[in-house]
Amino acid sequence: MDGPIRIEPREGFWRIVLDRPDRLNAFDRAMHEALAEALSRAEAERSAAALLEQRRAAEAEAASEAAARVAIEEQLAHTAREALAREQSLRQLAETKAELEAQVTKEIEDALLARFDYVIGSNHGFALPDGTFASPWWSSLPPEWGDRPQELMEVMVHNLCDLVSTMDVQIVAHSTFTPAALYALEHHVERLAEDHALAARLADGLGGIAGLRVEAPQTNMVWVTVDGGRGPALLAHLAARGVLATGDDTLRLVTHLDVDRAGVDHAVVAVHDFFEGA
Repeated sequence: MDGPIRIEPREGFWRIVLDRPDRLNAFDRAMHEALAEALSRAEAERSAAALLEQRRAAEAEAASEAAARVAIEEQLAHTAREALAREQSLRQLAETKAELEAQVTKEIEDALLARFDYVIGSNHGFALPDGTFASPWWSSLPPEWGDRPQELMEVMVHNLCDLVSTMDVQIVAHSTFTPAALYALEHHVERLAEDHALAARLADGLGGIAGLRVEAPQTNMVWVTVDGGRGPALLAHLAARGVLATGDDTLRLVTHLDVDRAGVDHAVVAVHDFFEGA
């Protein structure tokens, strides 16, 4: 402002200069009025600045509250989605369990049971060669076992036969089958005669070996008893030749989908080599 008072705005304050050098800044009425006006203007602008700052603070607080509400709404939506996913998962599990229970409680015909040396099953997991466990509630076979259902069933039978050997009873009855067993029964029943014929061929090839007693097979399983406590050594010898057998001094050899005539002949040669090299 022009006159005997000069206002110089500074950062955060005003500088009020008495501008009457010709009168050595003598304070008269005009200067008094100009100073009062300058002070009133400064107070008005200070109040306006304070109001502006308050408005800005209020707007920032409102924005913060809005962001918080959005975050809460997003968290609630995420929680709702997770709850829905859990509910769907539990519903799917319940449906899968119901389907499997319907499968494993199917009536098994006597003619089917007669093919087994043990009427045996389990509703708990069983150990796999890689150290993991198979579940009786699998709705389908895992990818690594998808093309080897018969082999997976052999692992299950081996586990259960070990269980039987530790019990006082000779037969363990239960209606549960794993998916591998169901798959074999539903897809390969018509070719069981081939497995039985190969089992007979295996038993014939092992007959007459001194120190080895062979039971006549009734199914696709051949049971042999090794004299002199040499069963574990024979097991190790067969494993080195790629022949799978289970047991101790009484061994079980099984023909199945993955065993052909050449495999049977290879097993016979491996057993002969063991006893002839003794």
